[in-house]
Amino acid sequence: MKVELKNFKHMPSLSEETTCFSASVYFNGEKLFVASNTGKGEGNRIDLVKGKTRVDLEAFRKWVSTQGFKVDCDYYISTLVHNHLVLQDFKRLTKGRVVYFSPKSTSPGLRQFPKRVTPANFGDSGRSILQKHDPGAVVINDLEPDIGLEYYKATESLEALQAVHRKYS
Repeated sequence: MKVELKNFKHMPSLSEETTCFSASVYFNGEKLFVASNTGKGEGNRIDLVKGKTRVDLEAFRKWVSTQGFKVDCDYYISTLVHNHLVLQDFKRLTKGRVVYFSPKSTSPGLRQFPKRVTPANFGDSGRSILQKHDPGAVVINDLEPDIGLEYYKATESLEALQAVHRKYS
């Protein structure tokens, strides 16, 4: 079973207490409902699409409860929204910049080359220079997207980053 957000719209200027957004939620390939939040601190709103019933929504809720979420559907939707925003940030960061992790770093976070160094012009010579100056460094742009995203999500803690690095080294 698969859950996807489509037609995602984020309105950060309207987000106060919660994230202001609107998105179509697809469950098993079919549009089930539109989830939204005005950003004023309330829970997420769920509007079933035409042709879907409360029975369909209950099937979704039951599935959510089997995914290790001991909370309600609202929390699951908020998690989907958060993950979607993190993925957007990650893609934005790695699209035009060369980003890397230094295993010898003593502070959390990923490092970036200057803007003039792009993924398109970095090349093998850039990688060899990086390895010469920072042995074991990992270019995030070179990784599978899911693995790069895992590094990105771990940037709040040096220990978490090192654990991800050990996992994939």
